[in-house]
Amino acid sequence: MLDWLANLSQKPDHPMHSIEEAERLLSGLPEDPLKALEEITSWLTTVTNAAGFRLATRIGIVKLVDETGQPFEPELNRLYLASRALKEFERQQLWQAALQFWERLAHAYRHCLDEIQHDPRLLRAHQDELPLLVVRTLRALANQAKVLRLRYVPVREPLWLELFALYRLSEDARCDNQRVIAYAGETWPTTARQQLLRALMLDAARPDSMLPQQTELAARITARYADAFLFKSAPEAGCNWYVDLSQPRPPEHVTGAATLETTARFFGAGVAIVKIKEVIRRLSSESSAKEQRFGEEYTSQEKLVVLGRLTRFWGEHPPHRSEPRHSVNAELAVAHGFPAACLLVPRAEYRGWAEVILSMDDNLKATLGIISDPANVPQQEKWLQRDASARGLGAEIPRTSESRARIGTLFALKSESEPWCMGVARRLYRDGEDHAHAGIEVLAKKPATVLLRRVGQTGMRVEDWTKSSAASGYDYLNVIVLGANVSAVRHELLLARGGFVAGVIYEAMMGDGKQHLRFEELLEQGEDFDRVRFSWLTGDAAK
Repeated sequence: MLDWLANLSQKPDHPMHSIEEAERLLSGLPEDPLKALEEITSWLTTVTNAAGFRLATRIGIVKLVDETGQPFEPELNRLYLASRALKEFERQQLWQAALQFWERLAHAYRHCLDEIQHDPRLLRAHQDELPLLVVRTLRALANQAKVLRLRYVPVREPLWLELFALYRLSEDARCDNQRVIAYAGETWPTTARQQLLRALMLDAARPDSMLPQQTELAARITARYADAFLFKSAPEAGCNWYVDLSQPRPPEHVTGAATLETTARFFGAGVAIVKIKEVIRRLSSESSAKEQRFGEEYTSQEKLVVLGRLTRFWGEHPPHRSEPRHSVNAELAVAHGFPAACLLVPRAEYRGWAEVILSMDDNLKATLGIISDPANVPQQEKWLQRDASARGLGAEIPRTSESRARIGTLFALKSESEPWCMGVARRLYRDGEDHAHAGIEVLAKKPATVLLRRVGQTGMRVEDWTKSSAASGYDYLNVIVLGANVSAVRHELLLARGGFVAGVIYEAMMGDGKQHLRFEELLEQGEDFDRVRFSWLTGDAAK
């Protein structure tokens, strides 16, 4: 007892030996948010590692450093996601600083919690503070997982282990569902359970198939509806996923073989789906409707895309890979983007091609990429294909191409013995050696570049097409038809982003005679392309 009392008078050998000194030192942080957060992270590290602190003093200093650093991390996150002027190494620096902040913050709080756990006297003394410390630690771990996902780094076993161990601590202390205000200025109270669910439900949304900006938005939506999620110790309707708190593994979809161990926890979206669908309805049907809860930097359309995705991935039957993949070890020629694909994918044969070319001036031909200097053929990269299925493939991305490969990027792809095919990046992830990989959906194995000439629109008679202003002879589009035969089941094509107008009728420069098609529906917008459903017109179909 006397030894413990003697410790109260000890002064740790650290510049932040008291709350007052910590406040003084933190008042001189740099104005630059990156440098400020790096300094905050350094203080967290040294305060955690320094000996001689009374627990109450260490907790007070860690909380103060944490609260001081909180405004800087979102600013780094914003710069990482939004700034296109930054070089890749600068973005990497921002990402690394944010990740290290959450790592060191979680470690600092965990160090304090370990002290509390291992001394009954300290547990009694800090009983009232325990729920807040657990909530802040779980939030730091959940944010660490989110930041990893922004760069497509999987959440690995040690982080899952720490999340689950900390949540089990809250259950043992019977504070897992105790509501606290995590930080001053926050409107809504939260719980340890909700902080765990933030990490679990974001993982269930498959951030490896979202753009980083979409992952950030999904994380905000997840945090907003965390109190509406289901979380049970036994299987129940609506709990579509489960984790075993004794196993450091990501969430798994519930099947008939789901574990019934006492450490299993089952969870799902619950009434959050209903609330999200109401937001979707309002944003879709009311032209003046706004939704500011998820950030004013996102448009209503961007929010609708992510909200709609969450209803699918959090639903009872989320999208999943339906075909097995087999291992491949081959080299792929890869070209990025729609303009490059138009020059590489073979052009459909057209009997009147010479006449069409003669009617065009050089500027139009250059714009359409019809006549190009061989020296201007798009540069192709060499990727390593790792696996394949009937409708997809996996490939390792070269370091020099990582910054250009994003979810929604269109690729022209060619293996040694196959023709050019079209694919879109649907999933990105990094392996244990930090090599980037892409999961690519193959849109077409034998696409064809086709020139279209606009001749009319829905409601015009065929005999009036040539009289319309649209039939100027210069209203052309280069498209990539994914199924070039009229008899093909899949009537889809790709064109430059923003070029889709429903109902417009074009003459397709392919085959021996005149063929007409009509744009029907915009199926997808990628980085630089629109994917469109069209219909072939025959006889009087356009009258």
